[in-house]
Amino acid sequence: MNLNSIRLLIINLSKRTDSVTTRIKIVSLENYPIFQTISCAWGDLTSMGTISLNAYTFEVIANLETVIQHLRDDGQPAMI
Repeated sequence: MNLNSIRLLIINLSKRTDSVTTRIKIVSLENYPIFQTISCAWGDLTSMGTISLNAYTFEVIANLETVIQHLRDDGQPAMI
């Protein structure tokens, strides 16, 4: 990874009833990637959810899990 690169979270498409699966992708800013941004420093820290990141299970704030679930329902993989 170089100074012109960033890591994006790719939210994989899935059914609403499926668990959330994601992966990290390194992209160059020189290619002008299209992505969305969100803030995940909010919500009740005692209410947690889970996502799969690169095939590993991670606990996340429940509000973040909900946002990711909604972003995956747009009909294409989302990048944040």
